[in-house]
Amino acid sequence: MMEILELARQKAEAAELYEAKTQALSVSFHGGEVEKVASEEILGRALRVIVKGRLGFASTAGGTPEALVEAAL
Repeated sequence: MMEILELARQKAEAAELYEAKTQALSVSFHGGEVEKVASEEILGRALRVIVKGRLGFASTAGGTPEALVEAAL
């Protein structure tokens, strides 16, 4: 999180980062028996920046911090 804000601060007048983590657990049964168990974790990020008085925005559920900052600029 701090890495993204540091990168954004080098190129923008202001930056705001929002992160949301979602976790899901799925259990499948067949004939009263556990058939499959799966878990998933997704980390989403949104970056808002101000550059030369103009607003920039980008969001992702993957990718690199550098790519997120460049997309917002």
